[in-house]
Amino acid sequence: IHAIDAETGATRWVAAAGKRDYPASTPAVSEEFVAVANGSTVYLLNSQDGSLIWERKVKGIPSGSAAIVNGQVLVTTLQGIVESYQIDNPAKLPILYRSRGSIHFSPTITRTSVAWATDRGDVNLVIPGKQHILFRFMTNDPIAGPVAYLPPEQLFVATQTGFLYSFDESHGDILWQYSTGERVEQPPLVINGVAYLATKYGGMHAVDTVDGSLKWWASGVQQLVAATDAHLYGVTSDSFFVVLDISNGTLLTRIPAYENDFVFTNTVSDRIYIGTRDGLVQCLHERGAAWPTIHSPEPAPESPPGEDGEPDAKEEPGEAPVDPFSGEKTDAA
Repeated sequence: IHAIDAETGATRWVAAAGKRDYPASTPAVSEEFVAVANGSTVYLLNSQDGSLIWERKVKGIPSGSAAIVNGQVLVTTLQGIVESYQIDNPAKLPILYRSRGSIHFSPTITRTSVAWATDRGDVNLVIPGKQHILFRFMTNDPIAGPVAYLPPEQLFVATQTGFLYSFDESHGDILWQYSTGERVEQPPLVINGVAYLATKYGGMHAVDTVDGSLKWWASGVQQLVAATDAHLYGVTSDSFFVVLDISNGTLLTRIPAYENDFVFTNTVSDRIYIGTRDGLVQCLHERGAAWPTIHSPEPAPESPPGEDGEPDAKEEPGEAPVDPFSGEKTDAA
C-alpha cells in the first residue's frame, strides 16, 4: 500500500499487507486508519505511518472494499454478508449483516449509516454497531455500482437497465426515478447538487437531484473524471479527455488520452488523477488553481430536538471563521 500526498505527489509511507499474489481490495481510509482485505484476511493499519494495528481472518470471501465508520471495520463478502469488526476489540465476534445476492461494490458511508448494493438489485442500509438491517430498497434489476450519497439524507443508485433512483436514507422512501433509456455500467456521481450518469453508448446525463429532471445531456462521454466550478472533465469512448461547460454540457475542447491506462474518477475535489500500468501516477489541475476546490462538504450533524419535541435554543453567533490563506496572522499563529 502506497500513501501518497494528493497535492505534491510525495510518498508518505509504503506498507505491506498480506501476500502480493493474493487478491486485494481497494483500501478503506479514515482519519486514523486504513483497512484492506488481502486473500481471506483483513488488515488494519495506522493512516499516519502505515504500521500494522491488527489482522483478522474473515469468515467469507472478501469483495469490493471495506468501510471504516463509528469504531467498526465493515468487510463485504461474495456470500452477501457484511462482517462488522470492532476496531478496539477485533477478537470479539463480528456482527453479521445478511443480504440477498453477492456484494461486488464498495459500501457507502453516510453521516449515520452504511449502504451497499447487491447483484440481486437490493440496496441495504445499516447503522454500524446495531444488530439488524434498517431497510432494503429493492430495484429488482442488477445494480450498476456503489450507492451515491448527497448530505444530509439522499441516496442514489443506478441499475444496468438504465434507471436512476433517488431515495430517502431515513426510511427508504423513493423520491424520484429517471430513465436514460440505455444500458448503464457505472454508478451515478453526485457533485454540487447534480447527479451525473453515463450510459454505455449514449453519453452523459446531468440530472437535478431535487426533482429528477434532466438538466442537460452530452454525447459520447463515458466517464466523469473531475469537476470545477465552471467545467466538467470526462473521457469519451474514443479515449479523449473532454472539457464541458458545467452549466449546459457544451463541449469546449478535446484532448487525446491514449497513453493513460487509468483515469480515476474524483468526486471529492477538482483534481484530475491519471496513471499507467508501470506505476506512474500524475495529478493535473486547471491553470491558476493552486489550492484544490472541495465539492459539497458534509454538513455537521444537526442538534437533536429537546425532550419536549421543540428545537433547542439557538446559539449566539461566534467569531467569523478565519481564512487560512489570507496571509493575516491570528492568535493561534
